Amino acid sequence: MIRNEQHLREIDFISRSIDDVYKMSEEGKDILMKQLLRIEKKKGEKLFISQKEKDRVYVLVQGSFKDISYDEEGNEMLLCLGYEGDICMKFSSYSEEYSIDEEFILYENAVLYYTDIPFLKTLYETNIEWANWGRCLAEKVALEWSYFADSLRYFKAKERYIKLLNDKPFISNRIPLQDIANYLGITPVSLSRIRNKITKGN
Repeated sequence: MIRNEQHLREIDFISRSIDDVYKMSEEGKDILMKQLLRIEKKKGEKLFISQKEKDRVYVLVQGSFKDISYDEEGNEMLLCLGYEGDICMKFSSYSEEYSIDEEFILYENAVLYYTDIPFLKTLYETNIEWANWGRCLAEKVALEWSYFADSLRYFKAKERYIKLLNDKPFISNRIPLQDIANYLGITPVSLSRIRNKITKGN
């Protein structure tokens, strides 16, 4: 249970992040808030290392992370980037049908709040507001992944980068160039060229 008054701003941030997915009553949100625990982690730390931690669902209040996997040749594949307000969990722990092996690595010192997957599943099964929230979250994630896949197919690299800057204007200052390029599906050299052209107004 959260008790420390100095964390009220963080709790308010989590409340607003919940409402960004689906507008919920204070009573509904309070069910979750009473179960959340706060933790701080250092830049470079990996999440979900211990067996106990693999069942956690994190809400990122401060910091950023990357979710990666590896192809058959051992090359890193960047699946997603996460920032303040994002939810972070191993989907293989949530569903046995999701078998991809993932690693979550923090780019920055982070403040996270967490509960566990069994509790979240119980909320979905017993509370209509949380059932609706979970459905809306799944739809939001599916749409984001669908848009991202379409952008790789139909948009030029420069267009993808400009869209990313519009959505996340802080990204160049917080995420390494190599990882941004990986996320966009291009090489770091190609991204540098694109950045230079944008700077020159081309």
